[in-house]
Amino acid sequence: MANKTLYRIDQLLARINTHPEYSLRTRHEVTNALLEEGARHSYSLELMAEQGLGEKNSPSQKKKDEKNIYRLINNGWEYLCEQGISVGTLAAFGQIIEPENHPYPNFRSTQVMFGEFAPPTPDRVIYKIKDLTDQLETFHGHPVLRAIEAHIEMIKIHPYQDGNGRSARLLQNFCLQERGYPAAIIPKNEREIYISLLRDTLRDRYNFKSSSQKASPAEQNFQEYIESKVLGSLERIEEELKKRRAYEVQFNGVESPAVLISAYKAIRSQGRKKASPITITEEKGNHKKKSKKITIIGDIGRDELESVLSRCKNNLNLDYTLLRKTE
Repeated sequence: MANKTLYRIDQLLARINTHPEYSLRTRHEVTNALLEEGARHSYSLELMAEQGLGEKNSPSQKKKDEKNIYRLINNGWEYLCEQGISVGTLAAFGQIIEPENHPYPNFRSTQVMFGEFAPPTPDRVIYKIKDLTDQLETFHGHPVLRAIEAHIEMIKIHPYQDGNGRSARLLQNFCLQERGYPAAIIPKNEREIYISLLRDTLRDRYNFKSSSQKASPAEQNFQEYIESKVLGSLERIEEELKKRRAYEVQFNGVESPAVLISAYKAIRSQGRKKASPITITEEKGNHKKKSKKITIIGDIGRDELESVLSRCKNNLNLDYTLLRKTE
């Protein structure tokens, strides 16, 4: 099942990367929006983990807590983008994500427990993190599985006093971005599913029943869960790319504004058929010129656009050149 999902992920990513009608600008916008959405859900998962937080704190205090955690997550993302993944950057990462409980840019100095699990003792954390960074550098499997491995091991090592869940999810999404994949969004309303799958995976890891080389059935379920989130993000990106395909067209021999108005009306009518508007913007310049360059954005395929432009040429005597796509 997991291999089928990874295959679908790669097929969809390849189409997004090479499709001549898809706007790179739109892709960046949607990818960034997904990152922000992932951060919002991540802090919500963290807040929900605090027992009674939603009941004990006032709405204004809860909103303040959310805003602060979201800001710190963004700081952590920017830090990884600037510094990359290394033992040194991960040592400082905990203080960036959760400065209140990490006065120094280093790994935890006390032993912690989370649930039924006892992570490595403080003196072993740096060596476990070194193993993780080395593994990420030499990982030969699928990039999505590499990101999932970062997620699992960060939780398993639990290198910080607090904020380990946020850190693991953020590191996972950074690993995905490094290889050109979008963020895996774990929605807050699926917290119980996520925690249950992760708990079963960690149990097998701690008991040496599972590893990155040979995942147990429980870990395969967790992998499939995260893979499905990556696939979902890619599907959302393509959905937006379809709605906002971008083209540049140059009309030549424009005899009157009325001819252009008729051409624009014919192009926009294709959007009305799909209940999806098509926008047309003119390049700024001399309005008296007989050539006019326009940008067309909307849910219209290249063949469909060519057909409309061909009719405009025949019916309105309006010559055109369909240029490269708008980035």
